[in-house]
Amino acid sequence: MGYNEKEKVEVKLEFLRMIARLEIDPARADFLANLFESYLTLNPDEEATLQTEIQKLPKKEETHVMKIETYRTRQWKMEGREEGREEGREEGIREGKEKGKREEKAAMLIGFLQARFPEEVTEEAVALIQACRDTEKLENVQPRLFKADSWDEIATALEVLKD
Repeated sequence: MGYNEKEKVEVKLEFLRMIARLEIDPARADFLANLFESYLTLNPDEEATLQTEIQKLPKKEETHVMKIETYRTRQWKMEGREEGREEGREEGIREGKEKGKREEKAAMLIGFLQARFPEEVTEEAVALIQACRDTEKLENVQPRLFKADSWDEIATALEVLKD
């Protein structure tokens, strides 16, 4: 990507700032941040430095950067992985990855619904998505949610999560 190891935190910060300045919907911001994350992953010390640098931004910009859902869900996933490693159990690592993926998928779907149908999103719909423990179900419902033109279509699509 054209950076050296010393510049990783700066590159990540500038990318997050760029996404924030675009003022795109949360689903697209999550997508871009996920894509970027696959090319530039920070270790825990670098993440701590990044957090410090984010807090130094002007308040409005800091708020926009912190709204990027992927950044927060990645933090949860990273913490989950670290706990699994500390315990030294392979099962803990597998479960942490699956939980992180599920939480990330749920957060992305909720963010999309809140951006697309801000007036119609109900606590029930959010709770239904968050309560789903089947990542495959969340992945299968995603295309239907993205194609929906009305909240009625969303409500119908979410019915599959009740099983």
